[in-house]
Order: sequence, then C-alpha cells, then structure tokens
Amino acid sequence: MFIMTVLFVVMTFVGLSKGAPIATRPFDFKAFIPKDFFSLSFLSTFGLFVFAMNGSELAAPYTKDMRHPARDFPKALKMIAIMTMFLTLFG
Repeated sequence: MFIMTVLFVVMTFVGLSKGAPIATRPFDFKAFIPKDFFSLSFLSTFGLFVFAMNGSELAAPYTKDMRHPARDFPKALKMIAIMTMFLTLFG
C-alpha cells in the first residue's frame, strides 16, 4: 500500500510538471446534487451505499455489553451511516 501511495504522489507531480490539466470537476455544491434524481446513475450510487452499510446490524448481539444500549446503539448506527456517506462522497 505504501508503494502505491508513493507511486501515486510521484505520478501526480510528474503529470503536473509536464503541464497536464487537472481532470476533476469543480468542487462546489452543484457537483454533489444529481442532475436527474431518478436516473440510473443515482440509483447505482444508492445501491453502493446500501452495500456499504450491509453488515452494520451484526453488532446488535453485542448491545448487551453496553451501558445504555437503547440510547447508544441507534446513535452508533447513525454515525456509521454518516461516516459511510462521507467516505462514499469524498473517499
């Protein structure tokens, strides 16, 4: 993994030093809103999110070891969903 990271950084600097354009879209709010909410590309992103959240309910048997499971377990699942959405968008 370290070698891939170093290779990525080196290739980035080589590409920018040779005058290659940066091929990313502008980082603004309009880039994150789907153009057509019911398009297939948006639904595939939603499917990716559902797949990423798959398995988070496997922590449910361990709630008996928690101090306040009724309060803390839903909070933990919400945090997992937020982190998964963040990593899906920005990762």
